[in-house]
Amino acid sequence: MGRSIRHFSLRYQVMIAALVLCFSSLPFLPPATAQEPIDQALFERLRWARFELVRGRLEVRDIRRGQNRSITVNHHEIMVREQIDFRINNNTLLLHYERQSPDNLLVLDVHGRKLLTLRRIPTSPDQPTVLLHQDLHQVRLQFGEDDSRQYHASHLWLLFLEHPEECQEHLVPLLQALRQDWHLGRWIETVETNLIRTALAPPTIDMDFLRTRIQELGSGPYRQRRAADIAIRAMGQEIIGILSEIDARNLNAEQRLRIRRICDSLFIPSSDTPLSVTSWLQSSPSTWLCLMKHPDSAIRASSHQRLAWLLDRPIPFNPEALPGIRERQIASLREDLLQR
Repeated sequence: MGRSIRHFSLRYQVMIAALVLCFSSLPFLPPATAQEPIDQALFERLRWARFELVRGRLEVRDIRRGQNRSITVNHHEIMVREQIDFRINNNTLLLHYERQSPDNLLVLDVHGRKLLTLRRIPTSPDQPTVLLHQDLHQVRLQFGEDDSRQYHASHLWLLFLEHPEECQEHLVPLLQALRQDWHLGRWIETVETNLIRTALAPPTIDMDFLRTRIQELGSGPYRQRRAADIAIRAMGQEIIGILSEIDARNLNAEQRLRIRRICDSLFIPSSDTPLSVTSWLQSSPSTWLCLMKHPDSAIRASSHQRLAWLLDRPIPFNPEALPGIRERQIASLREDLLQR
């Protein structure tokens, strides 16, 4: 009996020594309290929803069905608190998310897939509150609590082009909080570079051909209208920009209907990439109106020429004028374009 106990004790000691030797050979792991900063939002880490940028507008995708709950997570070691309230009500997503850190408070509210408000409220009084609001018609970027400093556009890419410095400093970090693997800062620079090259190159779209086919959409026999419809569709996605912003005041009901259906058929609901955005924006009059505010006078001049070519009419703008004069000219042109 005594020998069994001693033999078992010896084997136990050998086992303990072996375990100690194994653990001592493993690499050192920091304690659980030494957490790194959390970059992903809680809804992304839980894979409940995912944000995509589609045609310059934020959309919520990959919604996990059956998730109707609220969760609060406290990361005491890095002084971060996250709260999420996730609801699916009659197939409509209702999402509220807050992230409180020592530097700021991030608040996101989503109603449906495309209506949202995203706000970053800093703890330092030296930093402005940044607000992004998106509805079905436009996006709005606001700095501060009042509305004295805000920008509007039909989609985010126009904001990026017209206000690059403000967007790179404030809007891009705000959007990165929704999705960690976005590289929006680099994308903005790539899109702008591609568009500037387009402005300096000869036009690739046969605008005379397109205008003739648009006229044929609303007149003549059905066979001619149908042939014009097919010919416009065959021109591809590069014409979506001009078709979506075409002056409809001189078009009849059939022309407007056919153009809307052509745009819908050419639209591919995939995530934006620098290449796809460039292809779409190069025929958009609003794009060149934004680039007419570029600091480089040569780029302002080429953008002015491209806009006149797209609209097929003289554009009252002086690329060499003083900034205040250029601002008034662009404001007048924008008002004219938005009244269509």
